[in-house]
Amino acid sequence: MNELTSAFTILKKEFPGYGSRPEQFDMAGEVYTCLKAKRNLLIEAGTGVGKSFAYLIPAILSNEKTIVSTASIALQDQLLNKDLACLYGVLPKEFSYAILKGKNNYLCLKREREFAEMGELYKKFQEWISVIEDLKNLKTLLAFDKVVHRLTAFLESTFDDELHDKIDTTIAYINSLSSVIADFIERQDNDKVYYLAENKNAVELKSSLVESQRPFNDMAGAYESVIMTSATLTAGNDFGFLKQRFGISGFKERVIGSPFDYKKQSLLYIDRELPRPDVENNEAYLREGLKTIEGLINASEGRALVLFTSYKHLRYVSKNIRIPYPFKTQGDMPAARLIEWFRETPDSVLLATATFWQGIDVKGQKLSLVILSKIPFGSPGDPVYDERCKRLGEKWFDDLALPSAILLLRQGFGRLIRGVDDYGVIAILDTRLTTRSYGKGIVLSLPDMNIVHSIEDVKSFFDSIPQNKNHIEA
Repeated sequence: MNELTSAFTILKKEFPGYGSRPEQFDMAGEVYTCLKAKRNLLIEAGTGVGKSFAYLIPAILSNEKTIVSTASIALQDQLLNKDLACLYGVLPKEFSYAILKGKNNYLCLKREREFAEMGELYKKFQEWISVIEDLKNLKTLLAFDKVVHRLTAFLESTFDDELHDKIDTTIAYINSLSSVIADFIERQDNDKVYYLAENKNAVELKSSLVESQRPFNDMAGAYESVIMTSATLTAGNDFGFLKQRFGISGFKERVIGSPFDYKKQSLLYIDRELPRPDVENNEAYLREGLKTIEGLINASEGRALVLFTSYKHLRYVSKNIRIPYPFKTQGDMPAARLIEWFRETPDSVLLATATFWQGIDVKGQKLSLVILSKIPFGSPGDPVYDERCKRLGEKWFDDLALPSAILLLRQGFGRLIRGVDDYGVIAILDTRLTTRSYGKGIVLSLPDMNIVHSIEDVKSFFDSIPQNKNHIEA
């Protein structure tokens, strides 16, 4: 632990504005101990703890090769370009790091060239395999086994390196395609759900995991130590939902609270007058909700992030909103540029949906209001969510829908207070928090703060905020 203490002392020395946080050192100690003892850990650490340094520094000091897997590219970029770059410059310990994004972020130039050479034939081939009813006939017609046999024979007889490489790639592709088609025909993996999805006017065959226990434990068993951390791992201060979903056992469990004083720094606005956000009241909810959004943004003088649970609601507000502040909508530009625009544009407003529920880090007065349009329950029609609900039977709401919504809602809360000198308002435009029996439980799972139901009270809160001091967080 002396190494750990020394590392954090260096941070304080190198960055005069760096604020020591007992919570951060506490978390770092837990991670360091588990890495050294080859143990597994579930650790929830509230917003403001400084989780990045609290797991990166122990990983560096452990002298072990470490994989850090993030839920978003935004956080991955932050770790690479900010946190690791900072630690590399100040820690006396030598270490190296590199980034690997998901495979969908890369183009295989060799395969792209080979597919391009196929031209229209490949396009027709894509269209051909897109309809599930034709799969059995397709598999017979393509005769994968015979093709692979002939290619393998040719492979053994050629001495041309480039041709050898192309044949090898083609065999691997055919085997993969054959395996995918067989998987869809047989549909024997009970951990998966199989379905059709539309993508850019094409129909895709998809399979997604419904039950993650087996693959998670296979993954976890391949490593000496697994550390899982987030500001939102528990529902009702309990890891039970996460443990059940992933089949987790034998992990040490810790919950470390936030260093922020939410009672002083923030306010929770819960609307009690809007129509209930359901099918019957949808148009009225959209119309009246827009007025409330405009009123809240005017009270905060811009500086707002408005998060929606559906693209339909996002588009409606984007088209009809009337505010005297600059605003942009998710999709107007790439996500990273959109966040940069929001940071650099005074009094700006950002309208966004699910992908912005986590990973945004905007400190200070630039973000003073977060509006959540609804309780983020799962959407009926999502094949994976529907299958999970079906398997849970009558327990689907209490065991899946409610804890999932609580976790997402808490992530939305984490966008607002990012420093000890931040002040702001969280607004939830969902009357079910006050009219449904589960509403009280949701509110109790959120940080303890004062609750109001009037936009005038929101305005009074903003009028009472002291001038923020300059403060450096890490």
